[in-house]
Amino acid sequence: MSEDHFKGLWECALAAYASPGVASLCLAAQDDFGFDVNMILFAAWCAREGRVVSRENWILMNERLTPWRDGVVAPLREQRRRWVALDSPGSSSSLSSSPGPCSSDGLYPAIKAVELEAERQQLQMMADAVELFSIGVPTASVDLRLKNSFEALCSAQGQPSNRLDTLHAALSKTE
Repeated sequence: MSEDHFKGLWECALAAYASPGVASLCLAAQDDFGFDVNMILFAAWCAREGRVVSRENWILMNERLTPWRDGVVAPLREQRRRWVALDSPGSSSSLSSSPGPCSSDGLYPAIKAVELEAERQQLQMMADAVELFSIGVPTASVDLRLKNSFEALCSAQGQPSNRLDTLHAALSKTE
């Protein structure tokens, strides 16, 4: 996969995530139902590129990504979230009423940057394998390709096929 192709995925992911309501819906899908935000954003990019991801390919991709996601991305996210909770003024673990060393001008931005880079690396892995994990369907609409990929992702994760419908609607508005 060329660097330009990955750059397109990265830019699509950033733009989609920054769209109204998408970030909060992605995080809810992640925290409440165990979805990988990068997989959701990858599905959006594939749909725009004329591709869909089948249930079987989501399963294969998940197997490939699990060591990185569970060994690198998830621990960084967990640590960042722990720091936010520990560093909040007035929390039971805070030693003072003012922000501590993990605040916005402390360690928090550093770990957030490392977490974002780990997620970017995961997207690079996904982009490198796009030909293995997606099928070209140029005649279907972007909306239909995204819907099909989301339904397949839900099925692969043992979720109801409509679990990502609200997110699908939000992402459909970003085109």
